[in-house]
Amino acid sequence: MRDRGIGKLWAVALSLNLAGLSIAPAWAATCTVGLPSAQFTPLTDFQAGELYLGLYPGKLYSNGTNTAPDDHIADGLSFAANIVPRLPGGQPNEVNGKIVFLSLGFSNNTIEFCGGNAFFANDPDDPMPTTCPPPKPLRQRPACTSANSFCPYNQPESFMGQAFSENHSPPHDGKIWPVDGAKANRTLETWDPSIGGYTEYDRVRDEILTPAGLSEAQVQSIWFKSADSMKRDPNISLPDPNADAFTAETRLGNIMRAIRLRYPNARQVFISPRTYGGYATVAHNPLNPEPYAYELGFAIKWLVDAQIQEMRPPHTIDPVAGDLRYGGTGSSPLSTWIDWGPYLWADGHNCPAGFACLNSDFRGPSNNGVQNECTHPSTDGEEKVGKQLLDFINASAYTNWFRTH
Repeated sequence: MRDRGIGKLWAVALSLNLAGLSIAPAWAATCTVGLPSAQFTPLTDFQAGELYLGLYPGKLYSNGTNTAPDDHIADGLSFAANIVPRLPGGQPNEVNGKIVFLSLGFSNNTIEFCGGNAFFANDPDDPMPTTCPPPKPLRQRPACTSANSFCPYNQPESFMGQAFSENHSPPHDGKIWPVDGAKANRTLETWDPSIGGYTEYDRVRDEILTPAGLSEAQVQSIWFKSADSMKRDPNISLPDPNADAFTAETRLGNIMRAIRLRYPNARQVFISPRTYGGYATVAHNPLNPEPYAYELGFAIKWLVDAQIQEMRPPHTIDPVAGDLRYGGTGSSPLSTWIDWGPYLWADGHNCPAGFACLNSDFRGPSNNGVQNECTHPSTDGEEKVGKQLLDFINASAYTNWFRTH
């Protein structure tokens, strides 16, 4: 993690203590609760024959591996090849066109993508999900300072903070525009037009894209990360037929069709699950604790598999996810190509390096006086997820547009 001055603060406090003055260092307050007893296997780590609850196989795809089947890969590469700079009307134009990489989702997402410009109790480890600055084209920039008028992100630990400071080779040419459309409290139902209408899509257009001189026709790649709120939805887990994982799959299907309607040139949607929710379970935070954070991964797996199967003869529509076909089946395309973004969930009992699964990766105090909120990312957790997303975009076979522009 980047040194945010805590080491220096400790050194000053130590020297004062040696001088006879007892002054404690102002440590940042992140989540401090311990781990729950329950442990889960990340989907990516399932062994052959292993089943969650004795019913559900793991891995990211139904072929029993973490690699998509060949037909889905081929279609994804074909769509990716059509991500090019476009004018506001959607026409390709390598000189004056733009590629909008849009993030949609809830509070965790906006913190991880852009960062927060305010902090609970003025604690720099507890970012709040605040509005992102107006979008700017991606070029390597000097670090933001109070005297620097250019700053398209709130914190350097965020995805955008890392992307703008990255020494990219070849240098980014200003054609890519990262745009944060996520916002606090925008859980799955708010993006599902069958529940929340198109209010959030209108907000992204009217308050973010249009003022920056961008259009919905220039949105071509999307990172989506959101979840249901257990404060509003019944707390029902698998294998119950009314489990949140099935509800989430249905809502995600509706959202994919809304994305195809609103962003006609969107060629790909990458979906990531939540990070670990075990500390929220111990802290009794009902927003999205375990096992719901973990089981969201199954909803994404089933959604992606539904699209893969629907694109194959006889093109049977999945009854939970709905029609996710993207063309070539004799009907109008109702979805765009979808796949996994970075898989972010890891168990805190066996927390791998680079994953947000330590209690210090989550926020401590909240605005309602709770000492251990343990659900939203701390600045450490923000930095980890931001790096996972940047590493994914830099390495994916489907994101050559990011490497060449």
